[in-house]
Amino acid sequence: RFEGRFGIDRNSTPAFASLDVGDLDHTYPAAWFRNGVVISNNPSGVQVDNTSMVIGAGNNDNVSGSDHCLIVGSNNQITSNSDQSVAFGQGNQITGSIDAFAVGNSNSLTSSLRTQALGFNNTITASSSFIAGGGNSITASSNIFALGDGHIVTTTGSTQDAYLLGTA
Repeated sequence: RFEGRFGIDRNSTPAFASLDVGDLDHTYPAAWFRNGVVISNNPSGVQVDNTSMVIGAGNNDNVSGSDHCLIVGSNNQITSNSDQSVAFGQGNQITGSIDAFAVGNSNSLTSSLRTQALGFNNTITASSSFIAGGGNSITASSNIFALGDGHIVTTTGSTQDAYLLGTA
């Protein structure tokens, strides 16, 4: 337990922070973190695995069973082997989706590989797809490009490429 300002690898007591780590003149890393990093005002509400990081409000942000992930925001979930995935915003859920990316509010990516969702209330199960807008429901085997609102695509197997623009 330390009280006051604390400097690590510094020549003087920090003037502007409780913790000051590293020196500008050194060529080695200032810090190494293992088992995840949490930056939050309420860290007790956060779960983080391995080499993942959560920056947020701390209300139910969760990286579970997924390595090398990043959450920025509030109430985002990255679970079930969703390695190398990112969620920015609020209420996004990435489940069983590798290399997935959700930005916005209440997007849900399930079993989606290399898929990006931007916007709100998009529900996606697809591979190598890009969805931007709101209220889209995409289920396909691969290669969907959707911009706009309210598109519904449901195909599996030998899906042809789909390009959807505007409002459904």
